[in-house]
Amino acid sequence: MTTTPIELIGRSIFEFGFDVESRQALGAQLDRCFNGADGTISCHIVPSNGQPVAVTGRLTAMRDVGGQVTGALIIFARCNHATGDLAA
Repeated sequence: MTTTPIELIGRSIFEFGFDVESRQALGAQLDRCFNGADGTISCHIVPSNGQPVAVTGRLTAMRDVGGQVTGALIIFARCNHATGDLAA
């Protein structure tokens, strides 16, 4: 999988490798987000080298002009790194 930021835009979050616990937590948080609740999550992405990377994510419900939820925006950042370092 590519890791340059521009190539990650628009990808399904589940294309990334997550451990089982993180995948379940992310799914639950996405369900809440698609019901209109923004939120945060701490989880682990497991890249192809098998070494888990701790990340935090902010989930935001995306709405149309009528206020209906149409999608979700998720921004991840590596834990314990300088502000602005991206994990995905």
